Amino acid sequence: MTDLKTLQTQLQAYMLQGDPAIKNSIVSTEKVSCEQRLNIYRNGYYWRLLDILASDLPVLKAWIGEQQFDEWGGAYIDRHPSHHYSIRVFGKAFPQFLSSHVPDQPQYAEMALLEWTLAEIQDVNNSAIVTVEEMMQVAPTDWPYVQFSMHPSVQIHHFQFNVPELWQAIIQKIPSPNWKNTPCHNLFVCGVMSMNVMWRD
Repeated sequence: MTDLKTLQTQLQAYMLQGDPAIKNSIVSTEKVSCEQRLNIYRNGYYWRLLDILASDLPVLKAWIGEQQFDEWGGAYIDRHPSHHYSIRVFGKAFPQFLSSHVPDQPQYAEMALLEWTLAEIQDVNNSAIVTVEEMMQVAPTDWPYVQFSMHPSVQIHHFQFNVPELWQAIIQKIPSPNWKNTPCHNLFVCGVMSMNVMWRD
């Protein structure tokens, strides 16, 4: 009898690479074949990962439509199988993937990056933020030696397109402006303040 660890390894290899070794340990019945049983798990795993991407990138999905999102999401799953114990980080490489998968439509990669950033910063430890009152307590003679650092949640991105404006319109369910290449690239700064996401572009 095959031990549990080997079965787990073989099942993972089948789901990710189609390795048939696990079939020797799966019993077929008159109603359900070995392949059908295995594909129940394989398909369930695939759709679960696609659901994770959709929950992390709902605005992108609403913008491009479910069919297109599922197509790109499926290609991402095939090329970037999950290697981390936490499913939370599965979609981290999706913006970069879109940059290479649809290089002639960079606005979609930018929207994915915007959404991923807004989700990611909420996972950052809510470190203390210096207040105006605290800065007022600093002696004038000490100011030349004061050094500031960004809050751990702060991220800065340059966007070529008006994706922050589009994101807001879709979230608020108001008519969306046409996407456009901005003459001066948007500088997008976001972070968490008192558990609230703050951002400016």
